[in-house]
Amino acid sequence: MRTHTLKNLTLTATLSLSLIISACGTTPTPTASTPAAASEPNSETGWVSSVTSLSSQSIQSIAGGTNNLTRVPWTSATNGWGPIEIDRSNGEQAAGDGRTLTLQGKTYTSGFGTNAASSMTFDLGGRCTTFTTGMGIDDEVGNAGSVVFQIYADGTLLYDSGRMTGASMTKNASVAVSGKKLLRLVVTDAGDGPSFDHADWVSPTLLNCIPPERFLSELAWTSSTNAWGPVERDMSNGESQAGDGRILTLQGVTHAKGLGVHAGSTIVYPLDGTYSSFKADVGLDDEVGSQGSASFQVWVDGTLRFDSGEVTGDSATQKPFVDIRGARELKLVVTPGASTDFDHADWAGARLSTEVAPTPTVAPAPTSSTVTYGGKLVISRGGTYSGNWESPDTGPAVSIQTTEPVIIENANIRGKGVL
Repeated sequence: MRTHTLKNLTLTATLSLSLIISACGTTPTPTASTPAAASEPNSETGWVSSVTSLSSQSIQSIAGGTNNLTRVPWTSATNGWGPIEIDRSNGEQAAGDGRTLTLQGKTYTSGFGTNAASSMTFDLGGRCTTFTTGMGIDDEVGNAGSVVFQIYADGTLLYDSGRMTGASMTKNASVAVSGKKLLRLVVTDAGDGPSFDHADWVSPTLLNCIPPERFLSELAWTSSTNAWGPVERDMSNGESQAGDGRILTLQGVTHAKGLGVHAGSTIVYPLDGTYSSFKADVGLDDEVGSQGSASFQVWVDGTLRFDSGEVTGDSATQKPFVDIRGARELKLVVTPGASTDFDHADWAGARLSTEVAPTPTVAPAPTSSTVTYGGKLVISRGGTYSGNWESPDTGPAVSIQTTEPVIIENANIRGKGVL
C-alpha cells in the first residue's frame, strides 16, 4: 500500500473512497474533483535535466521574430516529480505520461508541465524584448495543490503570481527581457509541500527576437564608395550599371548573399552592440578568372582587425571572423593592387553574428635578439615551413593561399598588422 500526503485538502466521501481504491492497486479516473496525481514528490523523486533528456524533442535555437519557448533548448532544468513534460501536463514519474495541458477547462497545445519545486533556465542572449506566458495548476488534480510561479531574468525577479491553487483562475504575465541573457522560470510549493502541485506554463512565448545572424546585404550602410559602378547586393560587381552582376562565386563556390564591389571600395555600417562578430568569405570573383589583385581589410571603430594581404583571382578564399563586441562602426575596405583592372572583389556571406570570435593567439616573443627576418611569405602549396618573416606594412607577414595542410614551426613572425 501507498501512503499519500495531502495538503490543505478537505476530503469528501467520494475522494476518500477513490484513495482507498487507488491504494489497493486501481488508478481512479480523473474528474474535476478527483486528483489524478495520487503521488508524493520528495527528494528521492526529483528530476534534473541532462542533454539526453532533450534528444527526443524538436528543439532549435532562437530565431528572429516570435519563438515558442517549448522549442528552445533549456540550459538547465529540475522538477519535483518525474521529468518536465513538453506540450503536456506533468502526469506521473515516467517521461511522456502527462495529459493535454488544461487550465480551468481550457486546453493548450503548447507549454510545460511541471511539479513543484521546478526550475527551467533558458539562454536568451539578450536577443528578445518580451516574454509572455499563461500559468496555473492543471485540471488533472482538480482543486488540489498550491504553488507560486516566478519569472527571473539575469537573477532579478520580474514576476510573482502569488499563491495559486487548483481552483485559481489562470493568470497571464508579460515581462520585458530586452538585453537580458538568462530567463528562469520557477515554481515553488507555496511553503506547504509539493503534493498535487502540477503546475503548467502554457503558451510560453518570446517576442521580437533578433535572428542569430544578419546579412549585411539586407542592412542599410552609413556610406559606400566603389571604383566601378555601384556596390551590388547579393551579386558580383559586374559592370558599371546597377544590378548587372552575376551570382557571387569564389573558387567555384557560389554564395546567395553578400556584397560585390570593385577596388577601391569602402562600405561603412553602424553597429549597436546587438551582435558579437563579423564573418565573411572574401576573394576576387570567378568572373575575372585569374586576373586582378586587391586587399581586403576590416576596420572596427577605426582599428584594423583583418587584412587579407594581396589576393588575385587564383588566391584561396579567406574567411575573416572578427570580434565586434561593444563596437559602434564596421568598415569594409578593398584596396587595389598594382592595377585596378579586374578587381571584382566579393564580401560573400558578409554577416553579423551572435557567435563570439575566437581570441587571437599571441605569438611568444623571440628568445634571441639576433633574429634575422626575411620579407613576406606567401604559401601556395602544403608542407612544413620554418624561418623568420616580417611585414613592413599592415598586410600579413605570412599568407596561406592553399587548402592543402600547412605546418609552420620553429618560426618568428612580426609585422605592423595581422601576422
